[in-house]
Amino acid sequence: MMLNWWSSLATQIFRPFNKQKDFLLDKSRFLGAFAGKRGGKTEVGAIKSIMTQEQKEGYTPNGIDPFLGVIIAPTNDMLTRLSWKKFCAYAKPFIKSQKESPFKLIEWYDSVSGNESLVYGISGDRPERVEGLKANWIWIDEVFQCSEQLFLECIARVADTQGKIFCTGSLGVQHINPKNHWAYKYFKMANDNEFKCYEWKTIDNPHFPKSEIERNKNLLDARTFRAMFEIDWDTQPLHAVYDEFNDDNIINCKYNPNLPVHCSIDWGW
Repeated sequence: MMLNWWSSLATQIFRPFNKQKDFLLDKSRFLGAFAGKRGGKTEVGAIKSIMTQEQKEGYTPNGIDPFLGVIIAPTNDMLTRLSWKKFCAYAKPFIKSQKESPFKLIEWYDSVSGNESLVYGISGDRPERVEGLKANWIWIDEVFQCSEQLFLECIARVADTQGKIFCTGSLGVQHINPKNHWAYKYFKMANDNEFKCYEWKTIDNPHFPKSEIERNKNLLDARTFRAMFEIDWDTQPLHAVYDEFNDDNIINCKYNPNLPVHCSIDWGW
């Protein structure tokens, strides 16, 4: 499968590997693609977004609301350097016009008066930025650095259109317990058949040098390697804020129950 319907114009050709193909062909409304570092999850998020913006499945123009796609990254810097840049590189043949100020906006090539086709770029550090939007699809990149409040607001933004949400990201080493993250609850433990979860390791990406996998495997401790280059929801990274908290970390002490007891936690919580 090569997405080349615009290959005569494109400067970037995308050749998905098997894990990415499964994600791209899935028609579910809420899709999660979680991969190891450099696993190709941003690329597949960008391509899925382009396909959705171009195909406009089930969309009937009403002359008022545009067909609207929204790209979100945790910060404006990450949006500019990563998600937006990647999307624009692959979508170049479809871009009629583009502007960066006062906000990121793409006018799709099929946009006409009374039947607009637009893509917005928004940073996710303030969830209220998406309020008021009526989106047909939303792509949230690097979801493990985004809040649950943002995700829930995005669900509301696609409700009117019965639109889609795509979430992509890597676990990394910033989470002591990845299972506590909202992405695990909604995608991995989904109780709604419209939520689908796709996972793959960095080594599943045939474009990533295998020698670098081995180098990092030898360089890093086992837990940090699993956290960075594999999807292991049970891994507690060795270099996270606090390694592991269990009964072994509790020091027995005697205290007077008649006196006030104060407890404090200082582990970056």
